[in-house]
Amino acid sequence: MRTVGIINQLVACVSQHQTHKMFQKLLIFCLLVHHSVVVVKSAKPNFKLQFFNYECINLTQHIKRFDCVFEHEVGNRFIFSELLMLDRAMNRNFEIHLWISLKPARGKKSVQFLDLRINVCESLAQPLQVQLLKSLLNELFRSSNIPLKCPFKGNFLYSMKNFTFSDAYFPPYTPALNFTFQMEFFDMRKMFAITKITGDITPLR
Repeated sequence: MRTVGIINQLVACVSQHQTHKMFQKLLIFCLLVHHSVVVVKSAKPNFKLQFFNYECINLTQHIKRFDCVFEHEVGNRFIFSELLMLDRAMNRNFEIHLWISLKPARGKKSVQFLDLRINVCESLAQPLQVQLLKSLLNELFRSSNIPLKCPFKGNFLYSMKNFTFSDAYFPPYTPALNFTFQMEFFDMRKMFAITKITGDITPLR
């Protein structure tokens, strides 16, 4: 019954927009935004989640070490680890541009699901408003020695170990799509590093 109610809400959300061009985009948007508020536990995920790449790209000399690795644990469960060492302390000028792009498996264009520019120190001091990001941030703090407040130290090795990502972040009825998650790091508005993750979701038959 709970799943039926959720589906009805999604249909209502999409039915407000009549054009076929917007239908697929809005359906994906409604599915994922709804899940950021209500976690569906009653249905078993009916899809395969996989990741292709996890890249840590150093663009300047701001970073002394920047390593990324991920592994498939079991089923739709993956483990991510990362090492980061800055060459200097970073405080109020430390910003992140975060975006998530979704592309339906049979679609030609990507949908920008999320696009945020965040001052890191301010976001640590104030709670995030996006539930999905809150969940990811909680998992980051659990699995790393990232500080709960600024500054970020220079010449100090920050490590993230066993960050767990699974199908729990998606509704069980998520459609087939490709996704890209990217974080761009800025100091005084100059980009100095990028973290990029790509993957897809394939419904099971």
